[in-house]
Parts: sequence; C-alpha cells; structure tokens
Amino acid sequence: MLAIFGILLMCTGAAMGLLSMNPVCRFTQSDPCYGAVGRPLYLQLPSEYELDLRKRYSGTASSRIFRYRNPLITHHHADYPRWEFVADKIIIIISSAEKRDAGGYTLETFDSAGMSKGVYRLQLVIEETTTHTMPTTAASVSAVTSAVTRCGQMTHLDTSFKVFVSVWLFEIIILLSLLVGAFYIYTRIYKKQRAAVELRSETDHC
Repeated sequence: MLAIFGILLMCTGAAMGLLSMNPVCRFTQSDPCYGAVGRPLYLQLPSEYELDLRKRYSGTASSRIFRYRNPLITHHHADYPRWEFVADKIIIIISSAEKRDAGGYTLETFDSAGMSKGVYRLQLVIEETTTHTMPTTAASVSAVTSAVTRCGQMTHLDTSFKVFVSVWLFEIIILLSLLVGAFYIYTRIYKKQRAAVELRSETDHC
C-alpha cells in the first residue's frame, strides 16, 4: 500500500512540475525559459523595428534563427513552420518543442535608422513530459496481471495468497483511475491557462 501511494505521489509531483512551466517566455526575463517536449511554446519578443535572433554555441559561435525588419521577415528558421514568427503580435510560436531547441539565444534589436536598441539573452530549457509515464504504467500493470494470471493457474495456491493478489489488483485499478483523472484535470487547466495567456498577449498589443 505504501508503494502504491509513493508512485502516486511521484506522478502528482511531475504533473505539478508541468503546470508550473510557463508556456509564454519573454526575452526581457532574466530566468530560464522552460518548455516541454511535444508541447507548444511561445517566445514573446520586444516590439522593435528590426529583430535579429541567433542561437549561441560554444565560445562566440552562433547561427541566425530568424531576422525581421518591419514589415518583412528576411530570414526564417530552418525548421519553419514549426518555428513561426507572428509579426502582428511580435511573438515566436514553437508548435511542438523538441530537445534540440534547448540552448542559449541572443536577440539584437534595432530602430529604423539601424541603431542598436538593446541585446537580450534567453536560456531555453526543454524537458521531457510525463505523458510517457502512463503508457509505461499500463505496460507494467499488464505484465503484473499476466504474472498473476500465470500464478492463478497453479494448483497449490493457498487462500491467503489469493486474497493478497485480489487486493493488489484492486489497488492497481484505483491507482490507474487516479492517474487518468489527474491527467484529465491537468489538460483542462493547461487549456484554460493557455487561453488566458493568449488573451493577455492580445490585450498587451492592443
């Protein structure tokens, strides 16, 4: 019973970690930007006439991600349209984040005369999600059920062991029900949070 509650506690903690991830990151923030593999991510940029985004590598090496000079995008991300810049909202939408998106980014901004308006740096961290936990759990339960079935075919099982197996299976069913319920609640909360963020973003640019 303690093991069951331990697993549930770990899964709940992982879900709360996902909920704490901010799906909208700003280049003006000082703390790292956190995203999750397979989830959308929004990078809010300063509203300037010209924007030049590069990804930093070791030393001074870097590569251009995109360049925008109002009103045209003069350089797209190599993985367009997964990385898409929405000019009217001055925001980059990563439709499905990947581990290779992680790293340090530098954004240079300029006015219409070509004068620098500031340089911003953002560290992007992409973490694995817990969506794979549930299939893995289902596979584990299937293996346990199969093992119990084989055990049930043995002719010398005593009554106490049969009771133990029955209680064990019942606890596993309860755990799976709780996990599915938690995932459903997380999905609804995420959708509401995303809608609120998009509404706030639209309001900021009105």
